[in-house]
Amino acid sequence: MTSTVRFDLNQVSPAVPDYALSDISISGRYPEGVCEMSLLTSIIIVCVLITAGILITGVVSMVHGGQFDERHNEQFMFARVGAQGMTLVLLLLALFLANS
Repeated sequence: MTSTVRFDLNQVSPAVPDYALSDISISGRYPEGVCEMSLLTSIIIVCVLITAGILITGVVSMVHGGQFDERHNEQFMFARVGAQGMTLVLLLLALFLANS
């Protein structure tokens, strides 16, 4: 069982959808132009956001300097590298699954 998030690519105005909710069936068939986002894609997006958050936190820490930066600068660096690595592995997995 997979979770999916659906986006309508034909939709002109996000406030006024051009299809009725009854057009979307639970059986897996979607109206024409609806793009399906898998759970893996959602996890990759979350990992990218986490990586960006760690990067921004580390940069802000370096700008302010002080004892906090001295104590935690390496932790931020290692956390960022780990999050980037996880994101890269998930991206490669998604590419592998898409081509198989």
